[in-house]
Amino acid sequence: MFFKSVYVTELFTNIAKEKYIFDVTLGDSKLVKIHVNSSDSKHVTCLYQCLVSEPLFNALRDGFDNETFELSQKEELLEVRNIIRQAYKHFMKTTIYLLDWYEMDVNNVGTLKEYKYSYDGDEWFSIPYILIGEPNATVSVYPSHNITSQTEQIIQKSLNGDFLRSYVALSYLHKAKREQDNRHKWINATIAAELAIKEFLISDKPELRTLIFEVPSPPLHKLYGIVLESFYGEKSPKVSELNKGAFKRNSLIHKPNEVLLTSEEVEKYIKDVEQAIFHLYSLIYKDNTLIKSYLED
Repeated sequence: MFFKSVYVTELFTNIAKEKYIFDVTLGDSKLVKIHVNSSDSKHVTCLYQCLVSEPLFNALRDGFDNETFELSQKEELLEVRNIIRQAYKHFMKTTIYLLDWYEMDVNNVGTLKEYKYSYDGDEWFSIPYILIGEPNATVSVYPSHNITSQTEQIIQKSLNGDFLRSYVALSYLHKAKREQDNRHKWINATIAAELAIKEFLISDKPELRTLIFEVPSPPLHKLYGIVLESFYGEKSPKVSELNKGAFKRNSLIHKPNEVLLTSEEVEKYIKDVEQAIFHLYSLIYKDNTLIKSYLED
């Protein structure tokens, strides 16, 4: 049987291509297809085909009656909806972090508008909301990058596990960008830098996992300096900025009244951290156009 969920959100697409399609695989065999139309980028359509139990199949065929619909059948519908939503959230999270849509909350990425089923994938029938429920959500996005033919391929690679896979550091970078308080912006940006180098090394060199987690971490300037150079032949171009940033972060925590920050200084530091993070990935994804765009001043 076929199932379809349509979410209302806010995406930015390049209209040069009419439709963007992404495959999200959950587990070994749960494939959800994500469709985004350039002419209607406020709606994301998710399609999923799966087997259902005979009682649910018969209940869908006979029509809905909330009073007689069995609990097990409702739970089966919820399970299918949750699989689709999990795939949708994975797609949105990947897109948000890769394209720097930092004003969008990855935990609140859209409202379910439609949940439907079909026997053939052509004729669709609605599933009443009373059976599934869905929280509302509102979003606001600042688009640094759009979904284009190029970024579509990069997003799909990431969904496949062949590109950036861990986004904890970028979540702190986005938090720094959203924050209003300069002190919090600086602290979160520094946390992003600290996490990014560890995520990067563990991802590219898994044998370092125990060392990174069990041994006290060197200062930030050493991680982005001599440590990085020892493995990849070059230091980060932002070693000096990160060193000063970490020192100032410590002062902000222990002596907050003694440190004054200007908005210009903070925004430059956030940009320095962002470039330091993407410089890491440029070391292994040397020709990636999206990464190169983040390294431009």
